[in-house]
Amino acid sequence: MTVHGGRDEPDPERRRAEHAAGPAACVRVLVVDDHEILAQGIERLLRDSPGVEVVGTAATARAAVAAAAELAPDVVLMDYHLPDGDGVRAAAQIRSDSPTSKVIILSGSASATAVLAARRAGCAGYLDKSIAAGELLATLLHVARGGEAFEALGEVPTGDALVVHYQPIVDLDRAQLWGVEALVRWAHPGRGLLGPSEFLDRVEGTELIADVDLTVLAVACAELTRLHPITRGPPLTLCVNLSSWLISAPDFVERVRAVVQGTGLEASIVLEITERTMIDITPAVVAELAVLRSDGMRVALDDFGTGHSNLDYLSRLPVDVVKIDKTFVDDLPDSARARVLAQSIATLASDVGATAIAEGIEDERQLEYLRDLGSMLGQGYHLWRPMPAVALESLVARGPSPDG
Repeated sequence: MTVHGGRDEPDPERRRAEHAAGPAACVRVLVVDDHEILAQGIERLLRDSPGVEVVGTAATARAAVAAAAELAPDVVLMDYHLPDGDGVRAAAQIRSDSPTSKVIILSGSASATAVLAARRAGCAGYLDKSIAAGELLATLLHVARGGEAFEALGEVPTGDALVVHYQPIVDLDRAQLWGVEALVRWAHPGRGLLGPSEFLDRVEGTELIADVDLTVLAVACAELTRLHPITRGPPLTLCVNLSSWLISAPDFVERVRAVVQGTGLEASIVLEITERTMIDITPAVVAELAVLRSDGMRVALDDFGTGHSNLDYLSRLPVDVVKIDKTFVDDLPDSARARVLAQSIATLASDVGATAIAEGIEDERQLEYLRDLGSMLGQGYHLWRPMPAVALESLVARGPSPDG
Protein backbone atom coordinates (compact mmCIF):
# COMPACT_ATOMS: atom_id res chain seq x y z
CA MET A 1 0.00 0.00 0.00
CA THR A 2 1.26 3.51 -0.81
CA VAL A 3 0.08 6.45 1.22
CA HIS A 4 0.29 9.85 -0.46
CA GLY A 5 0.41 13.37 0.91
CA GLY A 6 3.67 13.55 2.89
CA ARG A 7 1.92 13.74 6.28
CA ASP A 8 0.51 11.48 8.94
CA GLU A 9 -2.94 10.15 8.14
CA PRO A 10 -5.71 10.84 10.67
CA ASP A 11 -6.73 8.08 13.04
CA PRO A 12 -9.56 6.01 11.49
CA GLU A 13 -11.81 6.61 14.50
CA ARG A 14 -11.35 10.35 13.99
CA ARG A 15 -12.27 9.96 10.32
CA ARG A 16 -15.46 8.12 11.26
CA ALA A 17 -16.35 10.87 13.71
CA GLU A 18 -15.88 13.41 10.93
CA HIS A 19 -18.19 11.36 8.70
CA ALA A 20 -20.86 11.43 11.39
CA ALA A 21 -20.55 15.21 11.67
CA GLY A 22 -21.17 15.75 7.96
CA PRO A 23 -19.60 15.43 4.49
CA ALA A 24 -15.95 16.37 4.27
CA ALA A 25 -14.87 19.25 2.06
CA CYS A 26 -12.41 16.93 0.32
CA VAL A 27 -13.38 13.44 -0.82
CA ARG A 28 -10.73 10.95 0.29
CA VAL A 29 -10.26 8.05 -2.12
CA LEU A 30 -8.53 4.67 -1.94
CA VAL A 31 -7.65 3.23 -5.37
CA VAL A 32 -7.47 -0.58 -5.62
CA ASP A 33 -6.25 -2.19 -8.86
CA ASP A 34 -3.52 -4.71 -9.65
CA HIS A 35 -3.04 -3.18 -13.12
CA GLU A 36 -0.28 -0.69 -12.37
CA ILE A 37 -0.71 1.54 -15.42
CA LEU A 38 -4.48 1.79 -14.96
CA ALA A 39 -4.12 2.49 -11.24
CA GLN A 40 -1.60 5.24 -11.95
CA GLY A 41 -3.92 6.75 -14.55
CA ILE A 42 -6.78 6.89 -12.05
CA GLU A 43 -4.42 8.38 -9.44
CA ARG A 44 -3.30 11.14 -11.80
CA LEU A 45 -6.88 11.96 -12.76
CA LEU A 46 -8.00 12.22 -9.16
CA ARG A 47 -4.91 14.08 -7.89
CA ASP A 48 -5.53 16.76 -10.51
CA SER A 49 -9.19 17.11 -9.53
CA PRO A 50 -10.22 19.74 -6.99
CA GLY A 51 -12.05 18.40 -3.97
CA VAL A 52 -10.51 14.91 -4.25
CA GLU A 53 -7.55 13.43 -2.40
CA VAL A 54 -6.03 10.01 -3.12
CA VAL A 55 -5.09 8.73 0.33
CA GLY A 56 -3.73 5.35 -0.75
CA THR A 57 -3.50 2.57 -3.28
CA ALA A 58 -3.60 -1.21 -3.05
CA ALA A 59 -3.09 -4.05 -5.53
CA THR A 60 -4.72 -6.97 -3.72
CA ALA A 61 -7.98 -7.64 -1.90
CA ARG A 62 -6.19 -8.24 1.39
CA ALA A 63 -4.23 -4.99 1.12
CA ALA A 64 -7.43 -3.12 0.20
CA VAL A 65 -9.23 -4.34 3.32
CA ALA A 66 -6.27 -3.39 5.52
CA ALA A 67 -5.90 0.05 3.89
CA ALA A 68 -9.60 0.82 4.23
CA ALA A 69 -9.56 -0.13 7.91
CA GLU A 70 -6.50 2.08 8.49
CA LEU A 71 -7.49 5.10 6.40
CA ALA A 72 -11.33 5.08 6.52
CA PRO A 73 -11.59 6.65 3.04
CA ASP A 74 -14.80 8.25 1.81
CA VAL A 75 -14.75 6.18 -1.39
CA VAL A 76 -12.91 3.03 -2.47
CA LEU A 77 -12.47 2.54 -6.22
CA MET A 78 -12.08 -1.24 -6.42
CA ASP A 79 -11.14 -3.48 -9.35
CA TYR A 80 -13.53 -6.45 -9.72
CA HIS A 81 -10.75 -8.96 -10.46
CA LEU A 82 -7.86 -9.00 -7.98
CA PRO A 83 -5.02 -11.54 -7.66
CA ASP A 84 -6.19 -12.91 -4.33
CA GLY A 85 -9.95 -12.70 -4.73
CA ASP A 86 -12.80 -10.73 -6.23
CA GLY A 87 -13.41 -7.11 -5.40
CA VAL A 88 -17.02 -7.69 -4.37
CA ARG A 89 -16.00 -9.99 -1.52
CA ALA A 90 -13.38 -7.49 -0.39
CA ALA A 91 -15.98 -4.74 -0.63
CA ALA A 92 -18.27 -6.62 1.76
CA GLN A 93 -15.42 -6.84 4.28
CA ILE A 94 -14.63 -3.15 3.86
CA ARG A 95 -18.27 -2.21 4.42
CA SER A 96 -18.24 -4.31 7.59
CA ASP A 97 -14.98 -2.87 8.94
CA SER A 98 -15.51 0.71 7.78
CA PRO A 99 -19.26 1.36 7.31
CA THR A 100 -18.73 5.01 6.32
CA SER A 101 -16.60 4.06 3.30
CA LYS A 102 -18.47 3.77 -0.03
CA VAL A 103 -17.21 1.20 -2.54
CA ILE A 104 -17.42 1.51 -6.33
CA ILE A 105 -16.52 -1.58 -8.33
CA LEU A 106 -14.65 -1.06 -11.63
CA SER A 107 -14.76 -3.89 -14.17
CA GLY A 108 -13.74 -4.49 -17.76
CA SER A 109 -16.93 -6.47 -18.30
CA ALA A 110 -20.13 -6.79 -16.34
CA SER A 111 -22.91 -9.30 -16.03
CA ALA A 112 -26.19 -8.52 -14.32
CA THR A 113 -25.37 -11.23 -11.78
CA ALA A 114 -22.06 -9.57 -10.89
CA VAL A 115 -23.75 -6.19 -10.54
CA LEU A 116 -26.41 -7.71 -8.30
CA ALA A 117 -23.70 -9.32 -6.16
CA ALA A 118 -22.08 -5.91 -5.76
CA ARG A 119 -25.38 -4.40 -4.68
CA ARG A 120 -25.89 -7.12 -2.11
CA ALA A 121 -22.37 -6.63 -0.78
CA GLY A 122 -23.27 -3.03 0.00
CA CYS A 123 -21.40 -1.40 -2.87
CA ALA A 124 -22.53 2.02 -3.97
CA GLY A 125 -21.67 1.58 -7.64
CA TYR A 126 -20.52 -0.73 -10.44
CA LEU A 127 -18.91 0.91 -13.46
CA ASP A 128 -17.24 -0.17 -16.68
CA LYS A 129 -13.54 0.66 -16.84
CA SER A 130 -14.11 2.33 -20.20
CA ILE A 131 -16.06 5.11 -18.48
CA ALA A 132 -14.90 8.61 -19.49
CA ALA A 133 -12.62 10.38 -17.03
CA GLY A 134 -15.03 13.22 -16.41
CA GLU A 135 -17.91 10.84 -15.86
CA LEU A 136 -15.85 8.77 -13.43
CA LEU A 137 -15.04 11.88 -11.39
CA ALA A 138 -18.67 13.03 -11.39
CA THR A 139 -19.81 9.57 -10.33
CA LEU A 140 -17.27 9.42 -7.53
CA LEU A 141 -18.50 12.75 -6.13
CA HIS A 142 -22.12 11.62 -6.54
CA VAL A 143 -21.43 8.46 -4.54
CA ALA A 144 -19.52 10.41 -1.86
CA ARG A 145 -22.67 12.49 -1.36
CA GLY A 146 -24.72 9.34 -0.76
CA GLY A 147 -25.81 8.45 -4.30
CA GLU A 148 -25.53 5.18 -6.22
CA ALA A 149 -24.15 4.35 -9.66
CA PHE A 150 -24.91 0.97 -11.17
CA GLU A 151 -24.22 1.65 -14.84
CA ALA A 152 -24.26 -1.97 -16.05
CA LEU A 153 -27.63 -2.85 -14.53
CA GLY A 154 -29.30 0.51 -14.70
CA GLU A 155 -31.90 1.58 -12.18
CA VAL A 156 -33.87 -1.24 -10.62
CA PRO A 157 -36.71 -1.07 -8.12
CA THR A 158 -36.23 -2.36 -4.60
CA GLY A 159 -38.22 -2.51 -1.39
CA ASP A 160 -41.08 -0.07 -1.01
CA ALA A 161 -40.69 1.16 -4.61
CA LEU A 162 -42.46 -2.01 -5.77
CA VAL A 163 -46.24 -1.76 -5.80
CA VAL A 164 -48.85 -4.27 -6.88
CA HIS A 165 -51.86 -3.78 -9.13
CA TYR A 166 -54.58 -6.38 -9.54
CA GLN A 167 -56.41 -7.51 -12.66
CA PRO A 168 -59.75 -9.18 -11.87
CA ILE A 169 -60.47 -12.67 -13.21
CA VAL A 170 -64.14 -13.41 -13.88
CA ASP A 171 -66.27 -16.53 -13.92
CA LEU A 172 -67.82 -15.94 -17.32
CA ASP A 173 -70.83 -18.22 -16.74
CA ARG A 174 -71.86 -16.47 -13.53
CA ALA A 175 -70.51 -12.98 -14.34
CA GLN A 176 -68.89 -13.19 -10.92
CA LEU A 177 -65.49 -12.16 -9.63
CA TRP A 178 -63.38 -15.33 -9.17
CA GLY A 179 -60.01 -13.83 -8.31
CA VAL A 180 -57.21 -11.48 -9.33
CA GLU A 181 -53.77 -11.65 -10.90
CA ALA A 182 -51.08 -9.70 -9.03
CA LEU A 183 -49.04 -7.52 -11.40
CA VAL A 184 -45.92 -5.64 -10.35
CA ARG A 185 -45.38 -1.92 -10.89
CA TRP A 186 -42.52 0.43 -10.00
CA ALA A 187 -43.26 3.72 -8.27
CA HIS A 188 -40.29 5.54 -9.81
CA PRO A 189 -39.38 8.74 -7.93
CA GLY A 190 -38.88 10.72 -11.13
CA ARG A 191 -40.95 8.98 -13.81
CA GLY A 192 -44.07 7.97 -11.93
CA LEU A 193 -45.68 4.53 -12.07
CA LEU A 194 -43.88 2.20 -14.51
CA GLY A 195 -45.22 -1.05 -15.96
CA PRO A 196 -43.16 -4.26 -16.00
CA SER A 197 -42.06 -3.81 -19.62
CA GLU A 198 -40.12 -0.72 -18.54
CA PHE A 199 -37.92 -2.37 -15.91
CA LEU A 200 -38.32 -6.14 -15.47
CA ASP A 201 -35.95 -7.00 -18.32
CA ARG A 202 -33.11 -5.54 -16.22
CA VAL A 203 -33.62 -8.07 -13.44
CA GLU A 204 -35.19 -11.13 -15.09
CA GLY A 205 -31.79 -12.71 -15.71
CA THR A 206 -30.63 -12.15 -12.14
CA GLU A 207 -31.42 -13.35 -8.66
CA LEU A 208 -33.11 -10.01 -8.02
CA ILE A 209 -36.21 -11.25 -9.87
CA ALA A 210 -36.79 -13.82 -7.11
CA ASP A 211 -36.91 -10.97 -4.60
CA VAL A 212 -39.46 -9.22 -6.83
CA ASP A 213 -41.58 -12.41 -6.94
CA LEU A 214 -41.60 -12.74 -3.16
CA THR A 215 -42.31 -9.05 -2.59
CA VAL A 216 -45.32 -9.22 -4.91
CA LEU A 217 -46.53 -12.37 -3.15
CA ALA A 218 -46.19 -10.77 0.29
CA VAL A 219 -47.92 -7.52 -0.70
CA ALA A 220 -50.74 -9.37 -2.47
CA CYS A 221 -51.27 -11.75 0.47
CA ALA A 222 -51.62 -8.78 2.81
CA GLU A 223 -54.17 -7.21 0.46
CA LEU A 224 -56.17 -10.43 0.11
CA THR A 225 -56.30 -10.70 3.91
CA ARG A 226 -57.83 -7.21 4.05
CA LEU A 227 -60.37 -8.14 1.39
CA HIS A 228 -61.66 -11.36 2.95
CA PRO A 229 -64.04 -9.71 5.46
CA ILE A 230 -65.78 -7.68 2.74
CA THR A 231 -65.77 -10.30 -0.03
CA ARG A 232 -69.23 -11.47 -1.09
CA GLY A 233 -69.42 -15.09 -2.10
CA PRO A 234 -66.46 -17.50 -2.20
CA PRO A 235 -63.02 -16.20 -1.15
CA LEU A 236 -61.04 -14.58 -3.95
CA THR A 237 -58.24 -16.48 -5.65
CA LEU A 238 -54.83 -14.83 -5.98
CA CYS A 239 -52.64 -15.64 -9.03
CA VAL A 240 -48.95 -14.75 -8.70
CA ASN A 241 -46.19 -15.22 -11.30
CA LEU A 242 -43.01 -17.09 -10.40
CA SER A 243 -39.62 -16.73 -12.10
CA SER A 244 -37.15 -19.47 -12.97
CA TRP A 245 -34.70 -17.98 -10.45
CA LEU A 246 -37.13 -18.55 -7.60
CA ILE A 247 -38.34 -21.97 -8.76
CA SER A 248 -34.78 -23.25 -9.21
CA ALA A 249 -33.55 -21.90 -5.87
CA PRO A 250 -32.63 -24.67 -3.39
CA ASP A 251 -34.83 -23.00 -0.76
CA PHE A 252 -37.77 -22.35 -3.11
CA VAL A 253 -40.39 -24.08 -0.95
CA GLU A 254 -39.11 -22.52 2.27
CA ARG A 255 -39.13 -19.00 0.81
CA VAL A 256 -42.70 -19.29 -0.46
CA ARG A 257 -43.87 -20.86 2.78
CA ALA A 258 -42.19 -18.11 4.79
CA VAL A 259 -44.44 -15.58 3.04
CA VAL A 260 -47.68 -17.56 2.99
CA GLN A 261 -47.67 -19.47 6.28
CA GLY A 262 -49.70 -17.77 8.97
CA THR A 263 -51.94 -15.96 6.48
CA GLY A 264 -54.42 -18.83 6.09
CA LEU A 265 -54.45 -18.11 2.34
CA GLU A 266 -52.87 -21.31 1.05
CA ALA A 267 -56.10 -22.48 -0.62
CA SER A 268 -56.51 -19.06 -2.29
CA ILE A 269 -53.10 -18.90 -3.96
CA VAL A 270 -52.30 -19.97 -7.53
CA LEU A 271 -48.61 -20.03 -8.48
CA GLU A 272 -48.23 -19.21 -12.18
CA ILE A 273 -45.39 -20.68 -14.23
CA THR A 274 -44.66 -20.36 -17.94
CA GLU A 275 -42.62 -22.30 -20.48
CA ARG A 276 -40.02 -19.55 -20.28
CA THR A 277 -39.85 -20.19 -16.55
CA MET A 278 -39.73 -23.97 -16.76
CA ILE A 279 -36.70 -24.41 -18.97
CA ASP A 280 -35.98 -27.79 -17.41
CA ILE A 281 -38.57 -29.80 -15.53
CA THR A 282 -36.47 -31.72 -13.08
CA PRO A 283 -37.87 -34.27 -10.64
CA ALA A 284 -36.88 -31.86 -7.85
CA VAL A 285 -39.02 -29.07 -9.32
CA VAL A 286 -42.01 -31.39 -9.72
CA ALA A 287 -41.57 -32.58 -6.13
CA GLU A 288 -41.32 -29.04 -4.75
CA LEU A 289 -44.45 -27.93 -6.57
CA ALA A 290 -46.18 -31.00 -5.19
CA VAL A 291 -45.16 -29.96 -1.68
CA LEU A 292 -46.71 -26.51 -2.13
CA ARG A 293 -49.86 -28.14 -3.55
CA SER A 294 -50.03 -30.33 -0.44
CA ASP A 295 -50.08 -27.08 1.55
CA GLY A 296 -53.21 -26.11 -0.39
CA MET A 297 -51.73 -23.89 -3.08
CA ARG A 298 -52.49 -24.49 -6.75
CA VAL A 299 -50.28 -24.36 -9.85
CA ALA A 300 -51.16 -22.62 -13.12
CA LEU A 301 -49.54 -23.09 -16.52
CA ASP A 302 -49.50 -19.58 -17.99
CA ASP A 303 -49.40 -18.55 -21.68
CA PHE A 304 -50.53 -22.04 -22.65
CA GLY A 305 -50.18 -22.87 -26.33
CA THR A 306 -47.30 -20.51 -27.12
CA GLY A 307 -44.45 -22.99 -26.62
CA HIS A 308 -43.50 -26.33 -28.08
CA SER A 309 -43.38 -28.08 -24.69
CA ASN A 310 -46.79 -27.15 -23.28
CA LEU A 311 -48.27 -30.65 -23.59
CA ASP A 312 -45.18 -32.14 -21.99
CA TYR A 313 -45.50 -29.71 -19.09
CA LEU A 314 -49.20 -30.48 -18.73
CA SER A 315 -48.47 -34.19 -18.52
CA ARG A 316 -45.57 -33.92 -16.06
CA LEU A 317 -46.44 -31.01 -13.79
CA PRO A 318 -49.15 -30.91 -11.11
CA VAL A 319 -51.30 -28.33 -12.94
CA ASP A 320 -54.61 -27.01 -11.57
CA VAL A 321 -55.15 -24.03 -13.89
CA VAL A 322 -54.43 -23.53 -17.60
CA LYS A 323 -54.27 -19.94 -18.87
CA ILE A 324 -55.06 -19.65 -22.58
CA ASP A 325 -52.62 -17.16 -24.10
CA LYS A 326 -53.92 -13.87 -25.49
CA THR A 327 -52.69 -14.77 -28.98
CA PHE A 328 -55.47 -17.40 -29.21
CA VAL A 329 -58.09 -14.91 -28.03
CA ASP A 330 -57.13 -12.01 -30.33
CA ASP A 331 -58.65 -13.56 -33.48
CA LEU A 332 -61.87 -14.79 -31.85
CA PRO A 333 -64.49 -15.35 -33.03
CA ASP A 334 -63.73 -14.63 -36.70
CA SER A 335 -60.85 -17.05 -37.20
CA ALA A 336 -61.87 -20.70 -37.54
CA ARG A 337 -58.38 -21.74 -36.46
CA ALA A 338 -58.57 -19.59 -33.32
CA ARG A 339 -61.97 -21.06 -32.47
CA VAL A 340 -60.72 -24.63 -32.83
CA LEU A 341 -57.60 -23.95 -30.77
CA ALA A 342 -59.44 -22.13 -27.98
CA GLN A 343 -62.06 -24.85 -27.73
CA SER A 344 -59.42 -27.60 -27.83
CA ILE A 345 -57.38 -26.03 -25.05
CA ALA A 346 -60.50 -25.52 -22.92
CA THR A 347 -61.52 -29.16 -23.46
CA LEU A 348 -57.99 -30.39 -22.72
CA ALA A 349 -57.91 -28.42 -19.47
CA SER A 350 -61.25 -29.86 -18.43
CA ASP A 351 -60.15 -33.41 -19.30
CA VAL A 352 -57.12 -33.18 -17.00
CA GLY A 353 -59.17 -31.62 -14.22
CA ALA A 354 -57.81 -28.09 -14.62
CA THR A 355 -59.62 -24.76 -14.71
CA ALA A 356 -59.28 -22.76 -17.95
CA ILE A 357 -58.71 -19.00 -17.94
CA ALA A 358 -58.76 -17.00 -21.19
CA GLU A 359 -56.36 -14.04 -21.12
CA GLY A 360 -56.57 -10.77 -23.04
CA ILE A 361 -60.35 -10.44 -23.61
CA GLU A 362 -60.68 -7.05 -25.26
CA ASP A 363 -64.12 -6.88 -26.87
CA GLU A 364 -67.70 -8.09 -26.43
CA ARG A 365 -67.60 -10.62 -29.26
CA GLN A 366 -64.61 -12.41 -27.76
CA LEU A 367 -66.37 -12.44 -24.40
CA GLU A 368 -69.58 -13.89 -25.84
CA TYR A 369 -67.76 -16.65 -27.70
CA LEU A 370 -65.73 -17.70 -24.66
CA ARG A 371 -68.81 -17.58 -22.45
CA ASP A 372 -70.60 -19.91 -24.86
CA LEU A 373 -67.79 -22.47 -24.46
CA GLY A 374 -68.91 -22.91 -20.86
CA SER A 375 -66.94 -23.46 -17.64
CA MET A 376 -64.53 -20.69 -18.60
CA LEU A 377 -62.87 -17.94 -16.62
CA GLY A 378 -61.51 -14.80 -18.24
CA GLN A 379 -59.52 -11.63 -17.78
CA GLY A 380 -58.76 -8.67 -20.00
CA TYR A 381 -59.29 -4.97 -20.55
CA HIS A 382 -62.89 -5.49 -21.72
CA LEU A 383 -63.69 -6.83 -18.26
CA TRP A 384 -61.35 -4.85 -16.01
CA ARG A 385 -57.98 -3.23 -16.35
CA PRO A 386 -55.34 -3.76 -13.66
CA MET A 387 -56.10 -1.54 -10.68
CA PRO A 388 -54.46 -0.43 -7.43
CA ALA A 389 -55.45 -2.00 -4.14
CA VAL A 390 -57.79 0.82 -3.12
CA ALA A 391 -59.82 0.43 -6.33
CA LEU A 392 -59.97 -3.35 -5.87
CA GLU A 393 -61.27 -2.90 -2.32
CA SER A 394 -64.03 -0.61 -3.62
CA LEU A 395 -64.89 -3.10 -6.37
CA VAL A 396 -65.15 -6.01 -3.94
CA ALA A 397 -67.13 -4.04 -1.38
CA ARG A 398 -69.88 -3.08 -3.85
CA GLY A 399 -70.30 -6.59 -5.24
CA PRO A 400 -68.86 -6.26 -8.76
CA SER A 401 -70.14 -7.38 -12.10
CA PRO A 402 -67.90 -6.90 -15.14
CA ASP A 403 -68.54 -4.04 -17.52
CA GLY A 404 -68.77 -6.54 -20.39
